[in-house]
Amino acid sequence: MTNQLEKRSHERYKTHQTISYRLASSPEYKKGTTRNLCKTGFLLMSDEAIPEGEALDLAIRVDDTPIHFKGRSIHTTQTDSGDFLSGVVVLKISTDGMAPFLSFIDSLKAPEQSPNSAMDNVVQRIASEHKIITQYVMVVQGILADAEDGTGPLEIETVLDLMQKELSTHFYIEEKLLFKTGLIHLPTEFHGLITELTQEHTELDLELNRIIEAVQGLQPGEGLREKGINEKVEGYLENLKNHATRELTELFPILESNEKAIQKLTLAVGEIVNG
Repeated sequence: MTNQLEKRSHERYKTHQTISYRLASSPEYKKGTTRNLCKTGFLLMSDEAIPEGEALDLAIRVDDTPIHFKGRSIHTTQTDSGDFLSGVVVLKISTDGMAPFLSFIDSLKAPEQSPNSAMDNVVQRIASEHKIITQYVMVVQGILADAEDGTGPLEIETVLDLMQKELSTHFYIEEKLLFKTGLIHLPTEFHGLITELTQEHTELDLELNRIIEAVQGLQPGEGLREKGINEKVEGYLENLKNHATRELTELFPILESNEKAIQKLTLAVGEIVNG
């Protein structure tokens, strides 16, 4: 099995894993192969076209541990060889399977990089990772819509837990690299912006914690809507999008145009690469 980091809006690794899948409209499990994989989705190769929006029951074996989860097809294309490639988002992972699944993804390491290439990848990752917000919005909104049919709490808790882990790492990198560099090398007139963005990180983290606790506190039979959790989640996603927009349109262009800031970022990433 070969693992290779791909340049995408979210870190995906080329890894060929056999996966069992079943369309919601079918009782039969079939075999497919992943072409790439990340914590929130994968590209599935199969012998049949999987309709866009189709709900899927899935199973994959990691270190002899079977992991069951649910997903949804978001696009399907046919290759020249006649196979089909379907983009699948992960909606719900079994409780027992979440830890080994996340550990497996974390084990897919990128090849060693030089400081300069690492610099390009880190900065590019920080900027492009904001696109994952769109993916989370799509997944969460789908779960909220399904909540009217009595489903949702476990699915949304799983997705929010994944999002919290991703955002925690993302915020840390931004604060230790971009924000710190900006405070040292950018004119003082921009320090207020960085302070505000840092505070927004704290507020977003606390807000997400409160929502997750509210979901975990639901009693059997209680739904997301009757407790107003759906409105809290939608409000949180809006705040997250607004925060990302401020970074992309206000801070990032300033950093990219400052030669000293770029030099400092290159040095900092080099130190990380070299340990």
